[in-house]
Amino acid sequence: MKKSVCSKILSLALVAVMLMVIFPLSKETVAAIAAPEAGSIPIPDRATLAKIGTDASYPLNGKYHLTDNIDLSSAGWVPIGIGVTNQNVRNQNNRDTSKAFVGTFDGQGYTINGLHLLENSKRKYAGLFGLVSGFATIKNVGVNIHPNGVTARIARDDATQSYAYAGGLIGEVYAGTVKIENCYVKGGKIYAYASNLDIGAIVRSYAGGLIGNHDGGGTLEINNCYVVNNVQADANGPAGTGAPRAGDLIGYRNGSSILLGVYSPATQTVSVNKETGDINYSSTFRIPATQIGQKSSYGGFDFDRIWDIITSQNDGYPILRVESGNPSSEHTYSNWTTITFPTCTATGTEIRVCTDCGEMEIRTIAALGHTDANWYCGRCGVRLGVSPTTLSLYYKASARLTISATGTVTWTSSNPTVATVDQSGYVTAVGKSGAAIITAITLDGQSSTCLVNVSMNIFQWIVYYLFFGWLWGF
Repeated sequence: MKKSVCSKILSLALVAVMLMVIFPLSKETVAAIAAPEAGSIPIPDRATLAKIGTDASYPLNGKYHLTDNIDLSSAGWVPIGIGVTNQNVRNQNNRDTSKAFVGTFDGQGYTINGLHLLENSKRKYAGLFGLVSGFATIKNVGVNIHPNGVTARIARDDATQSYAYAGGLIGEVYAGTVKIENCYVKGGKIYAYASNLDIGAIVRSYAGGLIGNHDGGGTLEINNCYVVNNVQADANGPAGTGAPRAGDLIGYRNGSSILLGVYSPATQTVSVNKETGDINYSSTFRIPATQIGQKSSYGGFDFDRIWDIITSQNDGYPILRVESGNPSSEHTYSNWTTITFPTCTATGTEIRVCTDCGEMEIRTIAALGHTDANWYCGRCGVRLGVSPTTLSLYYKASARLTISATGTVTWTSSNPTVATVDQSGYVTAVGKSGAAIITAITLDGQSSTCLVNVSMNIFQWIVYYLFFGWLWGF
């Protein structure tokens, strides 16, 4: 038995290897997005998205995933994680990390469309997310900016300072270990404006295509992301104090950043309004128009499973494969392939392989069963009929006969005083000795028999003849 099981396992393993050769992982298919984490809350629409951080059932440290594209164009958006204690009160200079998003947000390949912010002269943080911190993860989501753009605007926080942070995805990442992967931002303008004319005031504005600012130490990891938008940071303060900072991907970095597989087009405009300002280019690649459509220009990009270039889309720049049709987490399987064929009495096995990830699925094929042709199987040639053809039973014992014929069968006994049979094929020895022929008859008149011999065992003989025969009525 063990040898048989081991042989079957080895056979399946060898077949699996063969199938991987026959059905190699497609290099032109979308890598399947993993299913949402356990306990993740589905976000189907704008109203539900707006509950994150504003409804006790949707905490800032929760897990969330989109189930559809969401349109935000109808009204200005208030960022998830506003980053301050009260958005409508000035003098909120210090970050309030209790108002930061620290959870997991999985876009599942869907898109946020028409992002623009509710205009507010006190809006310190601007983006789909305002302030992000802790061990937050944001992944698999695209953001299309409304023509009105995304603006962070601060007019005199207090007498000492004014700070504004704007990003297409996040206003500011502060401390912690934050991961951003498989995300993009397209269209519109990202704008940060800070002003304060009080003598000695510190005035800073940070604007980035993806993230306005990264500060507070910690680690920011960005994998497989891109931006196609324009970025501007303006700061107005006392002479020599205004310091706007703008960047293609991140406006300013003051922490450890790991960037893998990210780009922005060279046509992107990044500007500041002061000579004292900074312009930062943090993308892995700034691709000039002359290299559009050339995969060789993007060293290290995984064009087999993560990225693709379709000249009719995104002006010929790479796109993430998760953008194509909002792929689900379901597998894409090849056709079933038979490994072992079923017989009349034994099951078979077939297998299929996911063309995206190589996941293998095995299922059993039911046994075929015999075909009845004059008591012989037309498929395998085995003789059909009652089994066994002879049977020995002790008095009062019973046994079940089986028949391999198809259809309804009628059972009869030639000597019911010796052995009886019910219509399920159960034979019972009711006589002390003798013989009976049990016959099974099919609807078309074919029959098969079993000879049943009945006798008493040694114990029954002793009881019958020496002790209790008269009492038991033997």
